[in-house]
Amino acid sequence: NYVLWKCGIQHRDPSANNLMFRRLPDETLVGVLNDWDLANIEGSAPHTGLERTGTIPFMALELLRNEYWTGNIERRYEHDL
Repeated sequence: NYVLWKCGIQHRDPSANNLMFRRLPDETLVGVLNDWDLANIEGSAPHTGLERTGTIPFMALELLRNEYWTGNIERRYEHDL
Protein backbone atom coordinates (compact mmCIF):
# COMPACT_ATOMS: atom_id res chain seq x y z
CA ASN A 1 0.00 0.00 0.00
CA TYR A 2 2.82 2.44 0.86
CA VAL A 3 4.64 1.97 -2.45
CA LEU A 4 1.44 2.53 -4.40
CA TRP A 5 0.59 5.61 -2.29
CA LYS A 6 4.01 7.08 -3.14
CA CYS A 7 3.22 6.42 -6.83
CA GLY A 8 -0.08 8.32 -6.57
CA ILE A 9 -2.47 5.38 -6.10
CA GLN A 10 -4.46 5.53 -2.86
CA HIS A 11 -6.62 2.56 -1.80
CA ARG A 12 -8.73 4.66 0.62
CA ASP A 13 -10.69 1.71 2.04
CA PRO A 14 -8.39 -0.72 3.85
CA SER A 15 -10.36 -3.01 6.14
CA ALA A 16 -10.38 -6.61 7.31
CA ASN A 17 -12.76 -7.48 4.45
CA ASN A 18 -10.25 -6.18 1.89
CA LEU A 19 -7.42 -8.44 2.99
CA MET A 20 -6.71 -11.87 1.55
CA PHE A 21 -3.92 -14.23 2.49
CA ARG A 22 -2.73 -17.75 1.95
CA ARG A 23 -0.25 -20.00 3.67
CA LEU A 24 2.65 -21.28 1.58
CA PRO A 25 3.95 -24.84 1.96
CA ASP A 26 6.75 -23.55 4.21
CA GLU A 27 4.07 -22.02 6.54
CA THR A 28 4.82 -18.45 5.40
CA LEU A 29 1.74 -16.21 5.15
CA VAL A 30 1.42 -14.06 2.04
CA GLY A 31 -1.20 -11.32 2.05
CA VAL A 32 -2.66 -8.84 -0.42
CA LEU A 33 -4.92 -5.83 -0.19
CA ASN A 34 -7.79 -6.23 -2.68
CA ASP A 35 -10.91 -4.31 -3.74
CA TRP A 36 -9.32 -1.30 -5.42
CA ASP A 37 -12.55 0.00 -7.01
CA LEU A 38 -12.66 3.03 -4.66
CA ALA A 39 -8.99 3.86 -5.15
CA ASN A 40 -7.93 7.37 -6.06
CA ILE A 41 -5.33 7.74 -8.81
CA GLU A 42 -3.61 11.11 -8.84
CA GLY A 43 -4.06 12.94 -12.11
CA SER A 44 -6.99 10.82 -13.33
CA ALA A 45 -9.76 12.93 -11.81
CA PRO A 46 -9.84 15.90 -9.48
CA HIS A 47 -10.16 14.86 -5.85
CA THR A 48 -12.15 17.23 -3.69
CA GLY A 49 -12.07 15.15 -0.51
CA LEU A 50 -15.84 15.47 -0.25
CA GLU A 51 -16.71 11.95 -1.30
CA ARG A 52 -16.85 9.37 1.47
CA THR A 53 -14.67 6.39 0.82
CA GLY A 54 -13.85 3.91 3.49
CA THR A 55 -15.45 1.59 5.95
CA ILE A 56 -16.39 3.80 8.91
CA PRO A 57 -15.15 1.52 11.72
CA PHE A 58 -11.74 1.47 9.99
CA MET A 59 -11.52 5.17 9.11
CA ALA A 60 -9.23 7.60 10.89
CA LEU A 61 -11.14 9.79 13.36
CA GLU A 62 -9.79 12.90 11.63
CA LEU A 63 -11.68 11.89 8.45
CA LEU A 64 -14.97 11.72 10.33
CA ARG A 65 -14.86 15.40 11.31
CA ASN A 66 -16.69 18.23 9.53
CA GLU A 67 -13.37 19.80 8.51
CA TYR A 68 -12.65 16.79 6.27
CA TRP A 69 -16.07 16.85 4.62
CA THR A 70 -15.70 20.55 3.82
CA GLY A 71 -12.31 19.95 2.18
CA ASN A 72 -10.19 21.51 4.94
CA ILE A 73 -8.24 18.34 5.79
CA GLU A 74 -6.03 16.71 3.19
CA ARG A 75 -6.14 12.91 3.15
CA ARG A 76 -2.71 11.45 3.95
CA TYR A 77 -1.14 8.00 3.91
CA GLU A 78 -1.47 7.58 7.68
CA HIS A 79 -5.25 7.87 7.32
CA ASP A 80 -5.21 4.50 5.53
CA LEU A 81 -3.26 2.85 8.35
